[in-house]
Amino acid sequence: MLCILRSPFPCALAIAFALLLGTAQAQTEWNASDGAPLDWFGYAVATQGDWAVAGAPFESEAGARAGAVYVLDQASGVEVKLLPSSSAPGGHFGSAVDLDGDTLVVGAPADGLGGQAPGKAYVFEYLGGSWQQVAQLQGSPGAAGDGLGTSVAVHGDRILVGAPWDATAGIQAGAVWAFRRQAGVWIADGQLAVNQTRPGDFYGYAVALGERWACVGAYSANSVVYNEGAAYLFDHSGGSYAFAARVTEPSPMPNTNFGRSVSLAGDRLAVGATHDSAGLQESGRVTLFRFDGNAWTLEASVQPNLPQAGNAFGFAVSLAGDRLLVGAPLTGGSGAAYLFEPIQGSWYETRSPDFAGTQPGDFVGVSVALGSGWGLVGAMRDASLGWSAGAVQRLDPSGFEAPDAVSFCGCSQGPPCGGTGDPHGCPNGLGHGAVMGIEGSVSIGQDDLVLTMSGMAPGQFGFFWMGDGASEVALYNGYLCVSAGSIGIFRWSVSIAGSDGVLRTGPGLVAASQGLPGALLAGSSWSFQGIYRDPGGACGTGINLSDAIWVTWKP
Repeated sequence: MLCILRSPFPCALAIAFALLLGTAQAQTEWNASDGAPLDWFGYAVATQGDWAVAGAPFESEAGARAGAVYVLDQASGVEVKLLPSSSAPGGHFGSAVDLDGDTLVVGAPADGLGGQAPGKAYVFEYLGGSWQQVAQLQGSPGAAGDGLGTSVAVHGDRILVGAPWDATAGIQAGAVWAFRRQAGVWIADGQLAVNQTRPGDFYGYAVALGERWACVGAYSANSVVYNEGAAYLFDHSGGSYAFAARVTEPSPMPNTNFGRSVSLAGDRLAVGATHDSAGLQESGRVTLFRFDGNAWTLEASVQPNLPQAGNAFGFAVSLAGDRLLVGAPLTGGSGAAYLFEPIQGSWYETRSPDFAGTQPGDFVGVSVALGSGWGLVGAMRDASLGWSAGAVQRLDPSGFEAPDAVSFCGCSQGPPCGGTGDPHGCPNGLGHGAVMGIEGSVSIGQDDLVLTMSGMAPGQFGFFWMGDGASEVALYNGYLCVSAGSIGIFRWSVSIAGSDGVLRTGPGLVAASQGLPGALLAGSSWSFQGIYRDPGGACGTGINLSDAIWVTWKP
């Protein structure tokens, strides 16, 4: 039975914990056809359409650590290896890559002529059925150690190349050079300069470029505190780059590395801060900003569901539409990548692909790239073809479908009265939280879904409620995770947990809801949560709650 629950609880869209409950994301490992130890294949990646690009800056065909780039047509499986025309030992060609349409730009930050190594960027275009080098891009005048090509970005007829060790504005202050294609020829278009640049800023360590906006990361810039980092935005809508905004960590702390990575998608910006220490030392954080038509404003800050100290979360970021892929190459010793998506205005982790065969030291997530379909995750020290040969994990487009069910709103911050947290519901008399789950399908037609709440004491009563919104409000021994949204909160009938400590309701939920405001319909999304009797819970109220689950119904 479904009943309308008249609830005074406010709606607060703050999703605290998310975990995909559906099937694993399809993925395939890509190894270079001639991969060898110490190549660092996958140190940099880029993707668009069916193209996948991976840099191997330590590959040595053209000389020790001269570098190479591999381009894979993911539709046909054909791989092409690219070397620059002036390749030289130690050039590290492939340290940075970016792709737009049929234009590929590659950074070689230690490349230079006559023993001088200011760095270069190389431009390739897909012409007549093959990739051909069409330009070499250099700074002017350029000096040894500038690191030009540490970061690159391309969009249409424009390219940005970062030189974070450029000393024009002071030792390691950094610089960014702009180039444009005019009548088929790539020419210099000046620098993206800001008057705040100071020695040691590493301005240009990361760059991003979109239709209107350009962004430059300076992960060691000073603003409010020491070396917290900054990101600079430029507006190109007038035909030239005009400084537009400087964004920083919302709660700045020293040495957070804010600006270590940047990515743009339309009017949205993602900035990685690998050493952000909120809650855990150097756990990392990614901050999202939006341009609201007048100014760049904070949209969200995201971390993994289960953050870890020192995991370098935010080392690499990639935005594509309403998806954010984040690399954390030190997570668990082998590294990881996380996919975030917004639901009801809040960003949360929907997937963390479990790459088979990863080993400690692989650096999974050292690079990430999202395209219209495929996703790429670099693991530069993967040992499939020898020590540090490297690999790239390719995420299949089918894995990016909207999740059917996502759990959220755990008790990681601890119960309302204080104490030890739990990734699921708040700890009960058994010492752990209750977990929401589902059995069956989310098909309206089949109507076979069963709601489950596990981790209860056997024989205790409880029930489930649902709402069309999400919240995080202290209630009894735990947190209310559902809210009325625009429709309401509704309660299912009371039942008793079995000997396995699991409470179940269903199937037949769809049929029972028809004709009521809370009717379950194809395409609708509802959050579900369990509430149950808990005599031994941490806060002593005798009532506790599980975490919650967000379900999107299908035909």
